[in-house]
Amino acid sequence: MSLQFLDSVPLVVLVGLGSFLAAPLIYTLDKLAVMEDQRWVFMSGVITLPLFGLLCCVWVRRSPCKKEPLFYVFSIFSFTCVVDLFIALELDGYVKGFMEFYLREGEPYLRSSYGCLINYWDGTGHFAMYLAMIALMSTGGKSPVERTACMGCKDYITTFYITDIEPYLVDPRQYGKTQALAYFYYYIPVFVAVICSLVYDGQTWIKDWSLLCAGGTMQGQLVYIWCSLKWSTPTEHLVPDTILARSIFWLVNLSLVIVPHLFAVYCHRFEIRDKLAPYLSNIQGQSQSLPKQASPIRPKKTPPVISETRRVTRLQKKLL
Repeated sequence: MSLQFLDSVPLVVLVGLGSFLAAPLIYTLDKLAVMEDQRWVFMSGVITLPLFGLLCCVWVRRSPCKKEPLFYVFSIFSFTCVVDLFIALELDGYVKGFMEFYLREGEPYLRSSYGCLINYWDGTGHFAMYLAMIALMSTGGKSPVERTACMGCKDYITTFYITDIEPYLVDPRQYGKTQALAYFYYYIPVFVAVICSLVYDGQTWIKDWSLLCAGGTMQGQLVYIWCSLKWSTPTEHLVPDTILARSIFWLVNLSLVIVPHLFAVYCHRFEIRDKLAPYLSNIQGQSQSLPKQASPIRPKKTPPVISETRRVTRLQKKLL
C-alpha cells in the first residue's frame, strides 16, 4: 500500500524530500565517538551514498528514467547537496551539532569564508539544478541536455546562430553543448553577482569569484575556440568561412575570455599596484641616478666684418 502511494508522488518530490534524510543521518554521526577517526569519516560516506542510491531504485521502479544512469548520479548528488547546506549553516552558526566531526576530521579548510560560500551554493544552486534535471528526465526526456533551450530552441536567432555562426554547438560529441550549459548554469549567476558588486560597494567576496571566473573562461573558451576551428572537427561543424561568421565568432568568444580577465584585474588593481610599486620606484631611481649628458655647445654667431669700402646691405644691417 505504501509503495502504491509512492507511485502517485512525482519522482522529483521524492528525491527532493528524501535528500533531507541527510539531516538526521549526519546529526547521528556527529554524536558517534568513532567519527574522531578520519578513516571512519571516509567510510561513512562510502556506506551512506550507495544506500541512498538503493532507496532511489525503489522510487524510480515505475518511472521512465529507470534505466537512465544519470538519474542515480543526480539523486546521490542531491543528497550530498543537503549535506553541504548543513555544513554552511553550521559554519555560520544557524545550526549546531550536525557536521562538526566532518569539519574537524574531513575537510577543515571549509571553515574559510570561501568554503562556506561554496557549500551554500552547492546546497541551493546545485540542488535546484539537479532537481530540475530529474524533473525533465521523469517526464520522458531523453536526457537533461536535450530539454534545454540552447539545444532545441527553434527561434530564428538561435537557428541562425547555430547554423551560420557556431555549428560546433550541435556537434554530436556534445563538447560544445557542455560548454554552453556551463555558461548557462555557472557563469550567468556569476555575471549577475558581478553587476551587483558594481552597484553595491564593499562586496569583497567578488575578488575571489573574479579569479575563478577568469580561470574557468580561459580554459574553457580557448579549448572551445580551438575545437571550432581545428581540422579534425567535421567540416559541417566548423565555423563558416565567411566574414560575418568569423567576425561574430571572434567577437563573442574572445569577449568571453578578455572581459572576465579585465574585471579580475579591476578587482585586484590595488594589490597589483602594491606589487609593482617597488619595481617601478627602482626603475625610476635608476633613471634619476644616470649622469645627464651635457648639451653640445653651439658656437656663437659673430657678426660679419663690414669693410669700410663696401656698402652696407640690408641683410648686414639685420645681422648687426
